[in-house]
This record gives sequence, structure tokens and C-alpha cells, in this order.
Amino acid sequence: LGHLERYPMALGNLADLEELEPTPGRPDPLTLYHKGIASAKTYYRDEHIYPYMYLAGYHCRNRNVREALQAWADTATVIQDYNYCREDEEIYKEFFEVANDVIPNLLKEAASLLEAGEERPGEQSQGTQSQGSALQDPECFAHLLRFYDGICKWEEGSPTPVLHVGWATFLVQSLGRFEGQVRQKVRIVSREAEAAEAEEPWGEEAREGRRRGPRRESKPEEPPPPKKPALDKGLGTGQGAVSGPPRKPPGTVAGTARGPEGGSTAQVPAPAASPPPEGPVLTFQSEKMKGMKELLVATKINSSAIKLQLTAQSQVQMKKQKVSTPSDYTLSFLKRQRKGL
Repeated sequence: LGHLERYPMALGNLADLEELEPTPGRPDPLTLYHKGIASAKTYYRDEHIYPYMYLAGYHCRNRNVREALQAWADTATVIQDYNYCREDEEIYKEFFEVANDVIPNLLKEAASLLEAGEERPGEQSQGTQSQGSALQDPECFAHLLRFYDGICKWEEGSPTPVLHVGWATFLVQSLGRFEGQVRQKVRIVSREAEAAEAEEPWGEEAREGRRRGPRRESKPEEPPPPKKPALDKGLGTGQGAVSGPPRKPPGTVAGTARGPEGGSTAQVPAPAASPPPEGPVLTFQSEKMKGMKELLVATKINSSAIKLQLTAQSQVQMKKQKVSTPSDYTLSFLKRQRKGL
């Protein structure tokens, strides 16, 4: 009947219950999880992390490594627009458990299955083979990097640090599950903040209020602002784009140069189009991950350098928060700050 349409967390809880005890005539759990995500995007400007957490937990329980990593990366993409503070302790615990327990164990199990499949080919089920093959998929590696990029961005400019040596230890362990040739298929690009701001379809004042001010009360009659895509959707790995060939000047034809009088004087070979990248394209948002991009795709993992870079104090300073507007929530525990630009 649509009673839960505007309650994304309730839809996630219902999906968990349906997974435990299916109800005849009701949608399957996966459909309900995606309905919860759609509700958060439609009514709450995609500002909730838990609909993605519900989906990731479902895929993790079913050993869908690729889908679980993608959902966790989407969760981190949401949280990166905020500054971390002490009031976020419960959310911190969620991310800490995922990064330092759930993901390492999931990848460890996938590595064991991959080794078993190489030793005894043909003896594994299709689902088991799919779980093991996730470590040979550069898209899975890109999801893992996007997850950590979102957490690093969450930390930037925050009054309290997020990452410590414990995070770095498990990051290195998770990176090591992917072979160097798999990691090198991920193309990492760095786009400066100025270029990203220039692409925003709304004005600077509106953007400042969205990211700096406290979360506003969601109003159903107000359509959500367009959200900048985090990654090339065709690749499904988050925050990337591939530039196309430049447009030709008016009055010219490809492969033809025009003389001073407008006549065709010489044939110039048209430039060959650059081949599409072999693997996913990923754009880092955080300064820490930008500084590690060569380390992450190197043939051999330099664990010491990665640990130093990940645990370094963020150099990005938090700008002054804007004053709350009358439509803002007034309860202090709801006033989670958006990140300053």
C-alpha cells in the first residue's frame, strides 16, 4: 500500500525480516533493499548511509563479494560530504567493523576459494567460483578504493581524526588480496576541487549551504537537487569519467585543412580516437588517497608508505560553518555538519 515509501530504514528492516521469514505475496528482500535506497534518494537527498548498509549486509551474508563492496563504497560516498565529530560514534563503529573485520574476512575467504579452485578445478559450485573470481576483478578493487576514499574524505577538516594505524594494517591486508596485475587495471585520475566546483549545476551559495550547513528538514514537495555522479555508471565503480574527442571548429571536415581562401589545400589524417580504458576509471576525492594513488596500483605493495600516508594528519582545514536557517532541525543530535568546501 506504500505506507513505508518514505521510510528507507523501515524498508531495510522489513527486508531483513523477509530474508529470515519470507511472506507469501511480498517482494523479495533484494527488491525491498533497493526500494529503501530509492526512498532515501527521492525524499532525503541521498543523505542516509543505512539503506546502503542494509544492502551490503545482505550481499555479504550471501557471499556476493562484488555487490557487497559496491554497496559499502556507496555508503562511504554518502558519508564523505560530512565532517566527523564525536556524535558520530555509532556510525564510526559501523565503518570500523566493516573495514577492519568484515571486508578482510570476506576477502580472505574469497582468496581461499580461489586457491582451492586452482588446485581442484571443476569441483566448486558456480557461486563459489564467482566469490573467488572477485579478487581477479579490477572493478571489485575499485570499489574497495572508493570505500576508503569516502572515509578519508569524511575525516578531512574534521575536529577529530578517524583513521589510525589499525585501519592502515587492514587496508594493506585487503590490498594484498588483489594481484598487482589486477590493481594496475584500475585507472586513477585526480580532478582538482576547482574543476569539480565548476561542474556543479547550482550556484555557489546553494552549494555552500548544502555542504556546510546542518542537515535541513526534508520536504516532500521540494524536488531533490541533482546529485553529481560519483563514478562512471557504466563501469559501476564510482567517481570517474572519460573525456571524449574535442569538437571540430565550424566549417571544417575531418581530415581536411582549409587554405586562406577557403579551399581545400591538403589532406590531414584525422586523429585516431584514444582506445577506451581497459579497466574502471576512478577519481579520488580525498587528499590522502590522491597521495597514495601510485602506491595503490604498484606491482608490489609498500605497506610502510601506505600506513604512513593513511595515518598522517589531514592538512585540509575546516571552514566556518554557516548559520542555521529557520528550516533546519534544532535538536543538537540531528545537526550533523556538512563538510566545508
